[in-house]
Amino acid sequence: MTEQRKHEMREALQEAAIYVIATEGFGKATTKALARRAGINEGYIYRVFESKEDIFIRTFNILDGRLCAKLMNNLVTIA
Repeated sequence: MTEQRKHEMREALQEAAIYVIATEGFGKATTKALARRAGINEGYIYRVFESKEDIFIRTFNILDGRLCAKLMNNLVTIA
């Protein structure tokens, strides 16, 4: 598997995690549900992530970074 393909699958799974958690909650965010939403075979999850928890950790780290960047871009400086 090429690094490009791994990157694409990683992104698809992270987007799937965001969607499934947001619409159905953590309880429904199974590897089967994430793979189905991402359009990949469930077995491939473990080629790009160590575990389901690893998907969540990496995804929320990315979201934290996006939120911080957005806040910093919109921060009003009071002088």
